[in-house]
Amino acid sequence: MTDKTDPQSIAGKQDFPVGGGECGRLIRKYDWSQTRLGPISKWPQWMRTSVDICLQAPIAIVMLFGPEGVLVYNDAYAAFAGQRHPKLMGMKVLEAWPEAADLNRQVLETCYVNGETLSLKEQPLILFRYNNAADELWLDLDYSPILDETGKPGGVLAIVVETTDKVNVQRTLLAERVAVMEANKRLSAESVFLRDLFEQAPSFMAIMSGPAHVFVLANKSYQHLIGGRNVVGLTIRDALPEVVDQGFVDLLDKVLKTGKPHIGTGTRVMLDQTVGGAAGERFLDFIYQPIRNSDGMVSGIFCEGQDVTERTRGEQHLRLVVNELNHRVKNTLAMIQAVAAQTFRNANDLPQAQAAFSARILALARANDLLTGENWEGASLSDIVAGVSVAHAGNQPDRFTAKGPVVRLSPKAALSLSMAMHELATNAVKYGALSNDAGRVDVIWGVKDGRMRIEWRESGGPPVTAPGRRGFGSRLVERGLAGEMGGKADITFEPSGVVCIIDAPTDLYEGGEQ
Repeated sequence: MTDKTDPQSIAGKQDFPVGGGECGRLIRKYDWSQTRLGPISKWPQWMRTSVDICLQAPIAIVMLFGPEGVLVYNDAYAAFAGQRHPKLMGMKVLEAWPEAADLNRQVLETCYVNGETLSLKEQPLILFRYNNAADELWLDLDYSPILDETGKPGGVLAIVVETTDKVNVQRTLLAERVAVMEANKRLSAESVFLRDLFEQAPSFMAIMSGPAHVFVLANKSYQHLIGGRNVVGLTIRDALPEVVDQGFVDLLDKVLKTGKPHIGTGTRVMLDQTVGGAAGERFLDFIYQPIRNSDGMVSGIFCEGQDVTERTRGEQHLRLVVNELNHRVKNTLAMIQAVAAQTFRNANDLPQAQAAFSARILALARANDLLTGENWEGASLSDIVAGVSVAHAGNQPDRFTAKGPVVRLSPKAALSLSMAMHELATNAVKYGALSNDAGRVDVIWGVKDGRMRIEWRESGGPPVTAPGRRGFGSRLVERGLAGEMGGKADITFEPSGVVCIIDAPTDLYEGGEQ
């Protein structure tokens, strides 16, 4: 007897689909007659085969059957759907995912209607999968048509791969990369700024590395200090050999060894090549500051400082001036004390002695004024004589003449000679050639055989007789002046007028014709 049972009928009575996990059981129990797909027993073979393939796949697959895209999917897709599962099974795709309706319309149009494939990589979507909360995610979506027995699309097969974690990692890496690039830009800008600041700093700066003290950087001010020499890449012994024996390399070694900075103030250094290119002496305020690496070890030394040569020399000159001023003040006070003692010792007429003392102090003041105008570096003999002429003869050329070469006297000799000539002129005004309207004074000086001779000669005044005793003025000229100038002075009282001859060595002056 032959079994004439319809194979389709037998298939309809068997369980379909076979296996498929949770979604397989759900499909077997679902009332498909309420959908456009009809009872599961009536599904055609192409559709059954597609469902079996979908359920056995380990990746998330969902199928959209018919023009409405009725959903049938596997367990992997159910996990992707979250709390929207199991309600999604058998729903029309536009109703199942209303938040993705536009995308799914595109899918149906492209794959079901036109029979084409569609592939979307890292497609951003916002779905409500859990607790009706928006969930931003990224997906790789691949859609292709499912063909029926006639070769026409009967549905759409969709492979869903969530790439949210991958995209988030990429975004994080991109953000970090952008942050690193921005940080590098800032560091580069800061590096340029610091290098420009280092290069343009008014103080000299240099960085030396390692125990050999190799120059890594040296700014313009440092190169200017050492006469424009290029030292970068050289050890200090090779770059500046002249400082080795001056103790600077020993100082660097000490800072490198102890890690303690060294501060130098007004330190003298002799350079073979310095400011202007020539060798010379400089004075520096500087610091050797240790540089530590990440391990805390001293790896180099930062040198920074100021060239204080002009300031130091100015301070030295100021100290010299102060010391000289103290010396001159003491000498002046000693001279005033001597003048006072000599003026008042044997004075019989106090008002007359006071007047003489005042005149002598004025003469000393004029001499000081003259020296001050010359910065106390000495005074010209002609200026001293001219001062006496103006003070005592009213600068009358026919009554007071002066002639001789240019002679510059030391401050001490100038003061003594000025006082001596004041005494001679005062005596001439009181008793000698300047006491009448016809007398005159001629002062002549010259240099011969390494000696200087000054001659004071009066004429045309009243007849002169020698005094019975030597007064202060005569003693000042003959003793004081001779002692100060290292020579001798003689006063003779000739009937025609007083004559004073002063003879002194030439090392008190610098000469030239006048």
